[in-house]
Amino acid sequence: MLPLLVLIASTLVLRAIGTAGVAVLESWTICLRGGLAAMFLLTASAHWGKRRQDLIRMVPAVFPRPDLIVTITGLLELLGAVGLLLSGTAGVAAACLVALLVAMFSANVRAAEHHLTIGGKTATALPLRTLLQIVFIAALVVAGFPNYINDMAVWLAPGKTPSANLSEKSKQANAKFWDAFHGGHYEELPDVLDALTVAYVENPRDAQTAAHIGFSHVWRLSEHARLATQSATITDEVVLARKYFSEAVLLAPDDERFKGFLASMELGEASVHGDEKLKRRGYFDLMNAKDAWPEFNLFTAAYAMSRLPLTESKYAEAVDYQWQNLDACAEEKVDRRTVQYAKYMAKETTTGRKRPCWNSWIAPHNFEGFFLNMGDMIVKQGDPATARRVYANAKLSKTYQAWPFKQVLDDRIAQADENVALFRKEQPGEKTRTMMASSTFACMGCHQQ
Repeated sequence: MLPLLVLIASTLVLRAIGTAGVAVLESWTICLRGGLAAMFLLTASAHWGKRRQDLIRMVPAVFPRPDLIVTITGLLELLGAVGLLLSGTAGVAAACLVALLVAMFSANVRAAEHHLTIGGKTATALPLRTLLQIVFIAALVVAGFPNYINDMAVWLAPGKTPSANLSEKSKQANAKFWDAFHGGHYEELPDVLDALTVAYVENPRDAQTAAHIGFSHVWRLSEHARLATQSATITDEVVLARKYFSEAVLLAPDDERFKGFLASMELGEASVHGDEKLKRRGYFDLMNAKDAWPEFNLFTAAYAMSRLPLTESKYAEAVDYQWQNLDACAEEKVDRRTVQYAKYMAKETTTGRKRPCWNSWIAPHNFEGFFLNMGDMIVKQGDPATARRVYANAKLSKTYQAWPFKQVLDDRIAQADENVALFRKEQPGEKTRTMMASSTFACMGCHQQ
């Protein structure tokens, strides 16, 4: 028990000195290292004192030269004690001393089982000796790896779980979001975000509200061409969107839509910060989301990359995702030359995995917006003839006549040749004659009623 008493007393004395004004001893971690060093200096001294013969008898018979083992372990304890006192070696010293305690435990087992004496006293009973060993090892871990303990505390914290029901405040805030979103009321975004955030703060375990906050920030960023004054701080929207989509994914990990949106925001934030690691993570997360729900996330992937320079290889990849999206919805390869889609219209549905291929209450003109964006991407690629045929498919929609952007589509078809150069080098301040993803209808092209 003496080593334990030395450990406790030394640590407390050092901490008291720190409280008295010695700055270096104001940390409990440093004081614990000092206490452990004192303890190991005490135990090491027994390896050469009058207890040496007792320690030699404790070494299991299977090991040769028990006297040499006692000498070596004593030296290791001395080195470990010194190592604990130096910040640069404390972690290594603590790890080595833990290993040493584990290795020497067989000697304690032998002493207890054979009722050996140490300094004239019977060796500590095995249960108590085991408990002491655990205490010493724990103290070494805390002293040598304080950040590990912090990380362990974080790891042990309970995870965030989704709430079962929406509160009335959340229902009202989400209804406010959809009213503004479907109405194209961009100017109402501050009030929408305020209502959603109030509801989220009240219940931060609501995946739907978290996602709608993310959508709202995406909308503000995507259609910022509407703003009279442009500010560089608009990029903050992608950071906030990423955060709220990450919460939505955490709370609804099976919703592949949220994963696709989160990945696209990772790509956006990576672009803002010039963060190559985040860029790669965003790309691979997007690929995983695409593979998990192609009908939905092929478009998400293509749209997220539609503003890439034509010279980047991933732009051609993004265009191919649009074609793959058509194939997935048609359930066969769509003719790349004629792009005749009329024969697939009988497949229209509002349920199941194919529902993102068509219009729905969430995106009343999803079908029209898809072909508008796809046509823009093909124009940028330098094929206005194919783009015209792609654009024309938007008119197959049963709700085409109610689409607010019919004139935009007609202009796109008429101006496709001229738009090649414009889409490749977008003009600052242009609100309409630019890629859909950069326009004032970047979101409304699919969502405005």
